[in-house]
Parts: sequence; structure tokens; C-alpha cells
Amino acid sequence: MNGESEVRYVRQGEVVGKKVVEQRGYIVGEVKDLSFKLSEDRVELALTIKYGDTERDIPWSQVKSIGDVVLLKVEYEPPVKAKPEVAKPEVTAPPLVAKPQPAPLTPKICPNCGYPNDPKNRFCIKCGTKLPE
Repeated sequence: MNGESEVRYVRQGEVVGKKVVEQRGYIVGEVKDLSFKLSEDRVELALTIKYGDTERDIPWSQVKSIGDVVLLKVEYEPPVKAKPEVAKPEVTAPPLVAKPQPAPLTPKICPNCGYPNDPKNRFCIKCGTKLPE
């Protein structure tokens, strides 16, 4: 070992599908592909990530490390997930219908004491005499 750090090559299959995390810890996307741009004197690599509903290229120079996730050196705002518009159902009140009222029940009169009892009673609540059916 001469003090040089070991060069590690990254294969596309090792990176694609990993979550991309910016430096504050927010997940900002998932790696979809590795891309590169050819210029006159160099090749620039980038990660193509799914960022919300779109894709975004992140320059390789912004990648800090790759492990279980791809960690970036910079801050990105997490993509805003668009909330689907939910159509509100039109609410209409049901028509008002008068419910027929039951005929008032006539009290059962006790044959012994004359007390007016609830029609459901079988015995007078005042004197205990059996009421007629």
C-alpha cells in the first residue's frame, strides 16, 4: 500500500434501482440509468433519476458515495408529490317527506281506581290491578 486510495469501478447494475439521498437525508429519487455526455476533452457521467413525475440528471461530481443508497454531496428539495384531484361528489339533500305520525295511543283506564295507564302496561301502576287487554 503506497497511500493511494483504491480505484473502485461501479457497474450499472449495482446502481440502478437504488434510492438517491441528498446530504440532509431526504430521498429525492431512484436511479433509473447511468448516462454520460461526451465533450471534446472528457466524458461526464451522470445519474438519471426518477424525480417525482419527471427524470433528472445528476452530475457524477455531486455523488458522494454509493452503498445501500446513493448519497449526494448537495441539497435537493424532495419532489413535491402532486395530490390527485378528487372529484367531490355533488351532494343533494333528499326531498323532505312528511312521515305519517302514528295515531296517539289512548291510555288504559284502570277498572279499579280509574288511573290512566300507558297502553302497553298489563297492570295498573297505581293499584296493581290487572288491566283489560
